Amino acid sequence: MSGATNETGSDHFDIPAVKAPAGTDDLARREFEAIISGRDIDAEADERDHDRFQRIAEAASYLAIALICTVAILLIAAIAVCGIHLLAPEGWTWLDGMRLEKLKDILFSGTLAASMTALGRYIFRRRCVHGE
Repeated sequence: MSGATNETGSDHFDIPAVKAPAGTDDLARREFEAIISGRDIDAEADERDHDRFQRIAEAASYLAIALICTVAILLIAAIAVCGIHLLAPEGWTWLDGMRLEKLKDILFSGTLAASMTALGRYIFRRRCVHGE
């Protein structure tokens, strides 16, 4: 040894017990307790991050399903309006020819069907692959 001594002349040094911080920082206190107890706080943080990502992905999935349902309801309503205008007498219709043609253009355009199909495939593939 190097022969170092403390104030009393003894070569025995006492290490004071470590106590939790006395402040009001709850996060620091929990981290301190986790370190002292030997828990793996990095693994716990990774698990919380994963859970947070899963909740965000689930919310996005529900939002996409709501969008698909809304578009499906609007699509059914547009088909019904076109059908009524084709089958009903002239006095029962409320759209003029230009607006009816515009509705038909939107309804039967491939863009609407392709975008809804792509969104539906994405959602259902994600649910099947990830088991959500």
